[in-house]
Amino acid sequence: MVPWTEKYRPRRLRDLANQEEAKKELVAWANQWARGEPPEPRAVLLHGPPGTGKTSAAYALANEFGWDVVELNASDKRTRDVIEKVVGGASTGRSLLRLVQRAGGRHERVEGSDRVLVLVDEVDGIDPREDRGGVTALIRAVKRARNPLILVANDPWSLPKSLRDEVRMIEFRRLRQRDIVEVLRRICESEGVEYDERALQMIARRARGDLRAAINDLEAIARSTGRVTVEDVRDLGWRDKEITIFEALGRIFNKPPREARRALWNLDEDPDDVLLWIAQNVPRAYSEPEEIERAYDYLSKADVFSSRAIETGNWRFKYVYATDLMTTGVAAARRGKPPGFVRFQPPRILRKLSLTRREREILNSIAEKVAERMHVSTRVAKNDIIPILQVAFRRFVEEESERGLEILSGIAGYLRLTKREIAYLCEDPRVAQRIYNRSLQVRKRLKEARREELRERVEEMMREVEEAPAEGEKAVETLAVEEEEEEEEGETGEEASEEEEEREEEKKEKREEQKTLDAFF
Repeated sequence: MVPWTEKYRPRRLRDLANQEEAKKELVAWANQWARGEPPEPRAVLLHGPPGTGKTSAAYALANEFGWDVVELNASDKRTRDVIEKVVGGASTGRSLLRLVQRAGGRHERVEGSDRVLVLVDEVDGIDPREDRGGVTALIRAVKRARNPLILVANDPWSLPKSLRDEVRMIEFRRLRQRDIVEVLRRICESEGVEYDERALQMIARRARGDLRAAINDLEAIARSTGRVTVEDVRDLGWRDKEITIFEALGRIFNKPPREARRALWNLDEDPDDVLLWIAQNVPRAYSEPEEIERAYDYLSKADVFSSRAIETGNWRFKYVYATDLMTTGVAAARRGKPPGFVRFQPPRILRKLSLTRREREILNSIAEKVAERMHVSTRVAKNDIIPILQVAFRRFVEEESERGLEILSGIAGYLRLTKREIAYLCEDPRVAQRIYNRSLQVRKRLKEARREELRERVEEMMREVEEAPAEGEKAVETLAVEEEEEEEEGETGEEASEEEEEREEEKKEKREEQKTLDAFF
């Protein structure tokens, strides 16, 4: 099954989202090569945040000009010898595929000139210690290039100035939200996925300019349900950084240990949270029992160090030792070939708590109302009173009667339960609507009774004192107005708009996620 990020990779530059200035500059550079007039500099450096289309632009350019591609990425060794043989050889020679064609071999025909595009991805990941001499060899290959050479980097300023001086730097800017939404909409229509426009906007907003992140999020939801709703996206609340965690997992499970160690350097996630993600996906990435055993052994040691950080206050245990164990250790546990593409899953414990978050909020709300009306603690309300209410409400669902409706609507009206809270107790939205409608009448009668009670109390006071009748009437009206305002405030809160509700839920979601992690560890 081809991932959507590959399936919908742009085949032409015009299909690349935004980046108009970068595309114009890249095409002008390529046109000089196509005319047989090698430009100066002979290599370009595409730089910008992850997911902005740098690598896709290189492949789309090669496709349009009919060039074959020789790629060297971060998973390959980039020592001096490797770069001289692969990059240096390809940048000065003709297309190998065309040599095969002329020798009578079989291959997919590529129309165009005898050029070959050399692509070196993640240049800023070249390690000066492990990839000894790699940068020097790359500079030499750039100077001698007789074929187009494209370098790709997220952070160009981490590269030596001697390399930057030999290339033309082309910036890829962070994508706008509307650009990402347009791509997501096109994918949904192509795949026959039902979607809510607001859901696509939420995915794009959380991707923070990373199109690859947004597409992976869209695929994770749509593959399982065939639709994309606001509720589905909201259930991904625990995945605050969306794709960055997936990119980190990909590096940990697929890269050499030295590369895996850098997986968390630019990841804005708590190490405890990352540990849960890795633990959840070890069996999906590794198939050999020995590899799985070694990986979990390293994770258990990382967990111990993380706990010691909390106990001792020495945070090196967590942010140095634990992170090294969960990245380098897990990567070193692999003995065979990298697993390649893995459909990572979120930690079940976080997902379970995310799915039950709303139910827990409703339960807490009911407990607070019961505690206030019955003068008990919320703990007593949850453990002793609410279970009895649930039995009563659910029995009414099984055996509906006018008497039962009158009693339950009286309870709901007295406690001022909302429609959602009643539905939680009876587990039937249809019955909950009936009880709620009747409870509004009960609340109205209770308000009138309360008002009459207040009036009688004031009149009794007036008879006893027999003075200031005007002030007595004013006191009655003041008490009545206060009662009405209190009632209206409750109803207004209950009928809050969906937009306000979503904002409040997002805030609660973040607080709940932090509480979950704190409780778990």
